[in-house]
Amino acid sequence: MPADIQPYLDLRQTPLHELSPAELTAFCLAAADWLGCDEQWIRDDVAERLATAVMWEHFWGEPSDPPSPAHYFERLAWLLQAIETANQRHPDILPSFIRHLRYRSPSKELTPRVLAWLDNLEGQPPAGLDINLVLGTRILLTPPAPDWSEQAAVWIALLDHPSSWVRGCAAMMLGNWSEDDTAPNRADLFALIGEKEIARPGIAGPFWSPSHAGGAWADAEWASTVTPWMMDLLESRNGPPPPHEDMPSNDIEFFLHELCSLSPEMVNRMLAGGFIELALMTATEMHGPIPGMQSRLETLAQNPDREIAAAAAHLERHYAA
Repeated sequence: MPADIQPYLDLRQTPLHELSPAELTAFCLAAADWLGCDEQWIRDDVAERLATAVMWEHFWGEPSDPPSPAHYFERLAWLLQAIETANQRHPDILPSFIRHLRYRSPSKELTPRVLAWLDNLEGQPPAGLDINLVLGTRILLTPPAPDWSEQAAVWIALLDHPSSWVRGCAAMMLGNWSEDDTAPNRADLFALIGEKEIARPGIAGPFWSPSHAGGAWADAEWASTVTPWMMDLLESRNGPPPPHEDMPSNDIEFFLHELCSLSPEMVNRMLAGGFIELALMTATEMHGPIPGMQSRLETLAQNPDREIAAAAAHLERHYAA
């Protein structure tokens, strides 16, 4: 790691939620200087820190001497201009920042201005910017229409979009807003998403993501339904999912390693299907012994791939007599 980036590594440890408005402004100015760094991962990290600092400032509670509403609009305008300016030198900054918006959603007050900014980008895109990235992110940030059936139809149509990012964003919104009593309901959408996931992988993970984040993964009834659904898709789908940066959420493999972490039987199924890395993540997810898991770990420990055979360390740590 180059020594000259240490000042940024120190800066990024700043607890943003503890800063006053003036201190937060100073942090943003200091961080923005690093948007010109030659290290791509630093630029990506700066984009995330700035998005968090500006988009979430509203959520940290008002200080004793609160800023005027105009303060938040000015900070957003400054940030968007800083990102666009830095992108002229490093064209990866704008796509990186836009992707971070899926996790750093702006406050209700800032959302219309961010959406207007995305509209302008789509109308006059900088060279090299994938417009589908803008389209998908706008899907994530736009509040749904009041009529669920009408809105769901729009998102369902986008499940066939050429862009994996757009498809994933539409699937995430369907997963976030559908209910058991909507039309289409959750059961209908699980069936539809599964069918389309097999043909073009990359939407089942985003569809499930909002439920997982909401704690449904810990619900035994949900897990008993979702886990076999995901495993069936994993074994049947037509190839691997898109790269993580082309999806608005994790793939089903990530969710499976948590859903199946207490199930030696599902680890067996992963091993039988050739999903060795997934089996390793699943068998080593829990920091403690799981009944029936030891023999599966012993199988993994004998793998000729040294990274897979690292299961031996987990065995020694948690299963040694």
